[in-house]
Amino acid sequence: MKSDHSKISYTAVLCAKALAYNPEIPYSKEIYQKIKEKGLHKGSRMQIALANVGARVFSGIGLLMAFIEARYIGMNQVLKELRYPYVVELASGFTPRGIELAEKTKIIESDLDNVVRIKREIIDKNFRIVPLNALDKEAFMKLGRAFDSKRPVAVIHSGLWTYLNKEEQKKLTSNIRDFLKKYSKRGYWITSDIRPRSEFKNNFFRFFRKGITKKTGRPTMRFDSDEELKEFMSKFGFKVKIVDVMDKIYDKLYIPKKFNLKKADVYAQSQGMKIYIMQLK
Repeated sequence: MKSDHSKISYTAVLCAKALAYNPEIPYSKEIYQKIKEKGLHKGSRMQIALANVGARVFSGIGLLMAFIEARYIGMNQVLKELRYPYVVELASGFTPRGIELAEKTKIIESDLDNVVRIKREIIDKNFRIVPLNALDKEAFMKLGRAFDSKRPVAVIHSGLWTYLNKEEQKKLTSNIRDFLKKYSKRGYWITSDIRPRSEFKNNFFRFFRKGITKKTGRPTMRFDSDEELKEFMSKFGFKVKIVDVMDKIYDKLYIPKKFNLKKADVYAQSQGMKIYIMQLK
């Protein structure tokens, strides 16, 4: 992975901000408070927009935040329904998932060096996070040694896939396939990142993504349809199951209520909340 990926990590601050709105997400408010104390939030375009106009004025900001919140809670819902497999989280950012799930299963968080260093500084809880370039197959494979065979392993990520170019996406897919083949043939690859392009018009979301592209030099890479996605995964030996968890998690979302968002718009922005579960054929 080229060094320009390090520029992407500032989006982890935006995700931390979105989760901090929800008082039911353990440690999220404390994490964001420590981020602010370190001044890590100041370089975020989103934070500037929130400070100047607020999500109550422009619903597009609130909808983006609601999407981030739903993505996090939706992933936890799927892991619960799968009876909490062991977890390797790629590009975990500043979310509290490693702390939140530590009592339920064994979880290893990973991210780029700079995020790992900062997260270790701001979180004093007992959790495991390691530096990892997910495209480095040798380093990736070593993580499997931490797990026994009592439970399947789930490789998960939220907010990684679309920042990779097509060759890097193929490399990541290959790495996850080989990891599961070696350590957990009954395991899972779970993410919402690979969803096709949304037809819902949110000008702020577009502005936000253009800002990321300008900062990183990396345009958003998405599939055009679920059919194209399934065909891609099949070539790498995966079968795909798509679950929509929004009906199950909507009442757990805090941001739609806080910013008076329309339920239909929240669903449309998130395409429901489709989570893609890949397993080896």
